[in-house]
Amino acid sequence: MALLLATLFYFVLDGSRRSILMSAERLRDEASRQIAARVESFLKQAEDEVGVIEREISEHLLDPRELQELENALRVQILGNENLSELTFTYGRAQGFDEEGELVLAPEPRGRISVYRDETGVVVERIQQKKGGFLLGKTPVPDPTEHPTFTTPASRDFYGKPLWSDLHWAELASKSLGAGRPVVVSVQKSVEGENRKFAGVLRVGILARRIDRVDQLKLLGSNGSDPHLVFICDNQGRLITRTTPTDRLEEVDSDLRVSPSGLSPVVVEALKTPGLAGITKENPSLSSRFRSGQRDYLVTFRALGATQDWIVGVVAPEDYYLGELVHTRDRLLLVSLAIIVAIGAGGVLLLRAIQRAQAKFVDQTERMNRLEFAPARHDVFFRDVSESLEGLERAKSAVRAMGKYVPMDLVR
Repeated sequence: MALLLATLFYFVLDGSRRSILMSAERLRDEASRQIAARVESFLKQAEDEVGVIEREISEHLLDPRELQELENALRVQILGNENLSELTFTYGRAQGFDEEGELVLAPEPRGRISVYRDETGVVVERIQQKKGGFLLGKTPVPDPTEHPTFTTPASRDFYGKPLWSDLHWAELASKSLGAGRPVVVSVQKSVEGENRKFAGVLRVGILARRIDRVDQLKLLGSNGSDPHLVFICDNQGRLITRTTPTDRLEEVDSDLRVSPSGLSPVVVEALKTPGLAGITKENPSLSSRFRSGQRDYLVTFRALGATQDWIVGVVAPEDYYLGELVHTRDRLLLVSLAIIVAIGAGGVLLLRAIQRAQAKFVDQTERMNRLEFAPARHDVFFRDVSESLEGLERAKSAVRAMGKYVPMDLVR
């Protein structure tokens, strides 16, 4: 019975465990979808701002050749959205593409106008072309149309397509702030003006501080009981969002990433998940299991669509999902052990009673073998043994009855 109970419990509990873990995986997968959608929706604000300026230019509401008008439009956009870090418009007169697909510009006019946030507020910068060079105020600066943020989106391969940058320090903010400079993500796109002629490249930077707050998203309510850890990483297992305010950003292979020192061991182990590098837009999700310390954890990764190679990660301890099942298993085991002990004790008592009844039967048959027919009283619990003993008593009574008429020696 113990073996049968153990087999039954194994199949029931194993099936329940599989069902719970499948439900948990669906929960994490749906959570990763929601978080990815929120992050993408936040980042999409930058693309929307590009679209606003692009529509105003295409509908002749804004003339990109009028720098003051352009400056006012950029200033309105940045003041209307506190999440924006900068809006930069780099312009030039296009003359077609060269053999390598790079945009060819006329010698002039070229320049750049930028509106960005600094510790002092909203700042406007203009780089203008003068006497064959470029000046920012009175300071000579490089040609802004030779910067990769202009040449790449203006090339034939990416012309008219929004291109996202990775995480980076705000280039236009004061470098005196050091590590206190804002961290931004930017999108750049070539835009056209009148008669669909190239007007310039618009770059919009959005502050990444909201992305850092992704770990504060609660999947199961806001009462503090949600054990899920949420973060964003890349496909090389490098963390993008800070999990604590003390996490430090550093440049790794020209990318801005969170320093691995001081990270939670659970996050560190999650970032080592095999197959992370294989997550792509075609294969956007991955679920796995790992061990950290004395606990097992489950993790689900999902690719973000709006960025280069960013991935949302959701981690939770396995016992969070299986805790009630473990308690149920323990209770069932205790009840089962109690039942087995009761069955064993009852079996021992039953066996002893059967042995006593059998002993009485054997004793009576041995007495008859010795031709002793004296009556005996029997109080036996088991009906079959009791009926057999009664049959022996009837036989002895018959023998004793014969002894009234025939000498007992002769009866024997």
